[in-house]
Amino acid sequence: MKETWKTINSLLNKSKGKNNYPTHFLDNNTKDTDYNIIANTFCRYFSNIGSNLAKKIPEVNVNFNKIFLARKLHQQFIFQEHDTK
Repeated sequence: MKETWKTINSLLNKSKGKNNYPTHFLDNNTKDTDYNIIANTFCRYFSNIGSNLAKKIPEVNVNFNKIFLARKLHQQFIFQEHDTK
């Protein structure tokens, strides 16, 4: 039973003792070992990922009213009170 749990924990990367974290981080071919620099690099990356990806989306000149709202829908909602007693 002990060996079974040992195997399961090794598969789940749950080992007793010191974790083997990376000792450095490569950013633009610069090797950083300072944890503050690494943390700030991750922070900067994840803070800017949305706007950086948005810049890569090509602009299109589409008139959404003509494409998606070309047909008028004649429907209405009617709200009425109901007595649940």
